[in-house]
Formats: sequence, C-alpha cells, structure tokens
Amino acid sequence: MFWLIRHAESLSNAGEKSETHGGIELSQTGRDQAIKFSQQVNFRPDLIVVSPYIRTHRTAAPLIQKYPLVKVEEWPVQEFSILDTNRCRNTSQAERRPWVMEYYARNDADYVDGEGAESFNQLLKRVDDMLNRLRKISIDKKVLIFTHGNFIRAVKQKLEKRPLTLQEFVVQPAIANTEIVDISRYFGEK
Repeated sequence: MFWLIRHAESLSNAGEKSETHGGIELSQTGRDQAIKFSQQVNFRPDLIVVSPYIRTHRTAAPLIQKYPLVKVEEWPVQEFSILDTNRCRNTSQAERRPWVMEYYARNDADYVDGEGAESFNQLLKRVDDMLNRLRKISIDKKVLIFTHGNFIRAVKQKLEKRPLTLQEFVVQPAIANTEIVDISRYFGEK
C-alpha cells in the first residue's frame, strides 16, 4: 500500500506571510488536522516518508509518536518551488499569486526563476526518482509519504500517463490538506 498524504494546513495556506519555502509551520488548524489524521490511521505503517519541508514533518509527527518503532525517512518529495526564495521572503500566497501566474504563462518547462526555485522538468525528475524508489519496495508494505499538493498532482499526472506539460499541470484540481491519494494500483496491488 502506497499512500501520498498532503501536509496539514500551513500558515501560508491560512494566508500568513512566510520566509522560506521549507520553513513554513502548521497553523493551529493544521496541528489539529495532523492529530486527527493520526487517529484515523488504524494500522502500523512499515515506512513513513517526509519531505525536507517542516510542514510534512509536523504533519507526520503525531503518527510517528503513535508508532514510534516505524522507520522514518526523508525523501526529496518537497513542494514544487517555482519562485526565487529571496523574492518570496515575507510574502503571502496572495502576494505571490501574480508571480505564479507569470511563471505558468511563460510555459517554459526548463525555466528556473532563481535561488531555491526549480524548473518543471526538475520537479518531474524528482517524481520519477520517488516512483523508482517505490518500485523497489514490496507492494505488501504500508508506505505513507507526507508530501505536498503540487508534488502529488505531478505524480498523478505521471501515473495516469496524462500530458506532462505546464499547461496541463496548472489546471489540475487542488489536493486538500491531509488528503490521501492511494497510488497502490499503479504498482500491482489488486
């Protein structure tokens, strides 16, 4: 069983300003969501994976406390960071929205906006890397991967063999906080 779980609500999701892509903490709602999520998991995972970003660590923390003997690994399954970190410092999602729209309007899968940003093709390479890691794990294992909305959207597009263009990517439905996307069927689970 392979589950992708989007992190709980972050301060940025709640409209607050943030300093760095990776350092955004959970809101109080997000902390409550993380606890509720852990209470709903009624089986012991074999592996818990988190991204390098603090919000996935915080979302997984109650589950890790519930099952302290489960192996925890950090994989590069972090959010698709399309904007220069320095330009984004101390801005809210609403303030960044025009820059995000400019990025997608550029429609250049190799464009990198600046420091701490990546191209769409670099995101897709990280998706491939994660999928290759999962192919080496038995589908009988229960693997929970705490990741991010845009990363999950890219994984879904890749697994469903839909066009992997920026224009197709940008119109995909959003993934809700703590939403589970079960990708087991793509790895042979019946």
